[in-house]
Order: sequence, then C-alpha cells, then structure tokens
Amino acid sequence: MNSIEKSAAFLISIGSEAASEILRNFDDDTVLAITKEMARIETLSADEKEEIIGDFMVEFNRIKNVSYGGESFVRKTLVSSMGEERAESLCNRIKMGSPEEGFQFLKNVDSDVLFNLIQNENSGTIALVFSHINSSQAGSVLRMLPADKAKEVALRLARMRKVSPEAVMQVARALKKRYDQMTSSEVMYDHPGGVNKLADILNHLDEQTEQQIMSHFESEQPDTARKIAELIYSFESILDLTNTEVRILIDNLESDDILALALKGAGDDIRVKFLRNVSNNRATDIINEMEHLGPVRMSDITKARREIVDIMRSLDNAGSIVIKKNREKYIE
Repeated sequence: MNSIEKSAAFLISIGSEAASEILRNFDDDTVLAITKEMARIETLSADEKEEIIGDFMVEFNRIKNVSYGGESFVRKTLVSSMGEERAESLCNRIKMGSPEEGFQFLKNVDSDVLFNLIQNENSGTIALVFSHINSSQAGSVLRMLPADKAKEVALRLARMRKVSPEAVMQVARALKKRYDQMTSSEVMYDHPGGVNKLADILNHLDEQTEQQIMSHFESEQPDTARKIAELIYSFESILDLTNTEVRILIDNLESDDILALALKGAGDDIRVKFLRNVSNNRATDIINEMEHLGPVRMSDITKARREIVDIMRSLDNAGSIVIKKNREKYIE
C-alpha cells in the first residue's frame, strides 16, 4: 500500500468522527486523494484494521524521538554562531514575519468591513494596504472612497517605491488590532435590530408562525427573505441531518454536477457527510468531477449551495427531513 492507501485505510479504521478531525488539517488535493481511496475501500476485516493501526503505532513511536527545531533552537544556534546582538536582531526579524503574512488576515475580509477599517487612514496608508491585498478587494474599496481621496490614493499607489518591512508590519499590526476590536462580540452584536436579530427570533418561533412571516417577506421583500433564509437555513445545516435524510436530499438533486460544484472548497466534514451516503462509484464520479472543474468562481459555488439549501427547505416543509433549529429539543 502507498501512503494514500494507508492513510485512507487508517482513517476508515478509526471512525468518521476522528477521521474528520484529521482530514481538516490537509490541503484540498490531499483530502480529495484520500477520500477517493476511502470511497474505493468497501470493507476492512478486524485483522486488517488491527494491522493498520499497529503499523501506525510503530511509525508514531519512531517519529516521537525525531529532533525538532523551533524558535528556541534557532536562537541558541544563532547566538553560538554570531553573538548575542546579531542573533537578537535576526530573531526579531524572523518573529516580525513578512509583509505578505502581516496582511494575510485581510484576504477574505468583506469589502464593506475593509472600507470601515481603513476609510479614516491617510492616503499613503491606504495605498500601502492596497499594495498588499488582492486587486478586486482594493478596487471595491476604492470605489467606496470619496472621489478626491480615491484620486489621491491612486496617485500615491502609482508613485509608491520601496517601503521598509518594519514600517509595513507596523501598519499591518495596527490594522489587525483594530480589526480584532471591530469583529469582537461587543462591537458586532451591540445593535438591537437587523436581519440577524430577526432571523434569530424566527428560529425560536413555531413552524406555522415562521412560515407566515417568511411568506410575507417573500412577497413584499424577496431580497430580505433570501437573507433571512440564508441565516436560518445554511449549507452547514446539512451536518445535522441523519444519513437517511442526506440520502433523501441527494435523491432530490437534479444531478451530481450541482453537488460537485457545491462541495468545492467545502469543509471535510461536509464532504464526508455527502460522499459516505452515495455508492463508491458515484462518490468517485463526484470527486472526479470536482477535480475536473478546476478553479471555480465563489459566486458559482454559492449559487449551487443555495439551490441545495432551497431543496432542503422544501423537503423540511414537506416533512421528508427535519432541519434542526434552536426552538426544539430533539431525541434521536
């Protein structure tokens, strides 16, 4: 058995819950390779499971005594080779990190949040931030700025030359601190109203009252209805379905193409939830389709997931499945 085959057999041997915890630490390509192999393995005998886990323990005991590096090892080595002062300077630069790493926390930040984060900064600072985030984010925020300031930021960005890593990291750290304050529970949830609050209230109402209110919004304010539905019924709600309910949901999908698209970039727990409830051949076909798709726009993935959630809502309303909500206690 190669490493992928061994990994797949080991994860099957330890059960789905422990396997999902391990899978979440791998990159997408590795997850796809391992789950494809897991789908191929139909059964493992007790002797096979014992042998696989035994091999794992032997390997685990072997690597326990492997030497590791780390910050203390690096510092000790540098002090020995070049003295305390130079070693301290180099260690500080290592801990400071690269400018790209400093702005990594902004990678998936919504444009509105990013605008609120930097709108009061001077043009030079905004230009510096723009130079370290992706172009689509920068373009969206630039359009939100007042015309005069947007023009000044664009000029500063065009004229920007080399900036010291220390200065860049100082800006990154200041923004990270402010971002953490903005996204803390005290700031994000101090507003008493809004769609989030309404969705939370609906989540605690009885089914009939919820449907009456949702029907009103669907006829009068469809956009608001969609936002509320996305908060009450999310793609992650699938994790709370039983295996039987997942199979009912899959049977109601028009094709496996929509499932392959929706699973692109999804968490390992959701992927396993779907793939374990289809045949091995079908699971392999879905995984192959995911690989065949290549890079996909997030908007297309979101659309596919919404279609699945809409079907899930219909099945819930029809009583075919039960989407668990806060308002009820459930006995399995």
